[in-house]
Amino acid sequence: WTIIGSSFGGLMGALFTCQRPQQVRKLVLLAPALTLPEFADSLPAPVDVPTIIIHGTQDDIVPLEQTHRLAAQVFRNLKHHSVEDGHRLENTAMKLDWQALLA
Repeated sequence: WTIIGSSFGGLMGALFTCQRPQQVRKLVLLAPALTLPEFADSLPAPVDVPTIIIHGTQDDIVPLEQTHRLAAQVFRNLKHHSVEDGHRLENTAMKLDWQALLA
């Protein structure tokens, strides 16, 4: 599967991927809520699933730096993109090259 999740959905996608990495081909996370206790307080074992995070530098809900630090500890095949946008990625989502992201 290719899993795409935003905010809390990103947290759910990350947890599923960590529990069943053999079922996930790629993980795409948009401003994922990895700082919540379900993930941050008990980091899952590292996985090799290709993971892309797109996170706004102006996100006032999910802290960018803390999310990046946590993700780097769990996702060994990680690409992290910071964009000039807020938590909802309103200016970014429609401009993404979804075909390339999902390839």
